[in-house]
Amino acid sequence: MKFQEWFDKKLKVSRYPMPEEIKKSGAKYVINVSCEYISSCQKICMENGIKYFWFPMDEVSGDIGLNSIFGALQILWIAEREKANVILHCHAGANRSPTVMEAYYFMRTKKHYAREESQESKERFKKMFIGSENFDFNNNNRLLNNIEAGHLPSKNKMESFLKKTEEWFLKQEWENDFKTESGLNNVKCDVRL
Repeated sequence: MKFQEWFDKKLKVSRYPMPEEIKKSGAKYVINVSCEYISSCQKICMENGIKYFWFPMDEVSGDIGLNSIFGALQILWIAEREKANVILHCHAGANRSPTVMEAYYFMRTKKHYAREESQESKERFKKMFIGSENFDFNNNNRLLNNIEAGHLPSKNKMESFLKKTEEWFLKQEWENDFKTESGLNNVKCDVRL
């Protein structure tokens, strides 16, 4: 499975997913990038053998959370290698989770994610979202918007960070399928802007 196919079919961006949505999703990983930990989501994941990660990102301050973006990118990288389904969510599914999705897209393609204007493209894009009623499909790129608003480093620094992150990921010896939690504990980051 190539990157674009995994990205289009296996990655779901969401507002807080309801426990039943998680259960029915077929996701192997759930990544929460909101600033709120939702125990009901974590509980349903534990009960169903789904790995749950929380990388809190802040929308209120000037720093949205580069460390949290890095953590989420790492899990997305692993999921792509495993061809696994992922739910990437924040509170409303309108800013933080699309920002991480777009950061991952740039990291993998070296291009900024741009939604095409065709109706077919919009429908395909909407399928990526659980709870798409909250998302502004006309807002072309959340990553660039957060850079322009000063919530993330400048465009050239952010792009450099994402390129270096992928280079670093490529050099790692990833533990086989992350069957033990210790596999994640042994991975360290030394990516600097």
